[in-house]
Amino acid sequence: MAAVCETQRIRSIVPLGVPHGCLQLTRCTTVYVRAKRTPSAHAGGQSTSVFGTPSSLATASPGPWWWRCSGLHMDPHVWPEPDRFRPSRFLAPDGSLKPQEFIPFQTGKRACPGDELSRMVSCGVLTRLLRGWRVRLAGDAPSAEDLLGTVGVTLAPPKVLYHCEKI
Repeated sequence: MAAVCETQRIRSIVPLGVPHGCLQLTRCTTVYVRAKRTPSAHAGGQSTSVFGTPSSLATASPGPWWWRCSGLHMDPHVWPEPDRFRPSRFLAPDGSLKPQEFIPFQTGKRACPGDELSRMVSCGVLTRLLRGWRVRLAGDAPSAEDLLGTVGVTLAPPKVLYHCEKI
């Protein structure tokens, strides 16, 4: 499960999430987010859209704007060495899964209803695959730029071929 969580942390499927709005001056950690007048907003026309925490957006990895919006899971203040794949960051000393500052499916009223189902299915499929097959890349490893994938409503993964041998 730690490997699935780390994969979801390092590679968000929906990088933008659902924007949240402010109707009044709001404190977010050490930064204040001002309400802004827009014609379509509720309660007197004030609203500001927020896609992540101010510190995560400021310290996110360089790249396209949609990549920076998923910066919450790549913030080096929260995740040491955020670009490294380290499932151990999700494991407690006793081997149990420990909670982290991790919200791949949003939180609160806007949370994805498929959160738990997605994790259970991912773990089940990955376990069955790795128990019965030896999997390796069929060719050269994709470049870092190729790994960014294609942006749409979701992030589509790059085309990578694998060679699978039954164990």
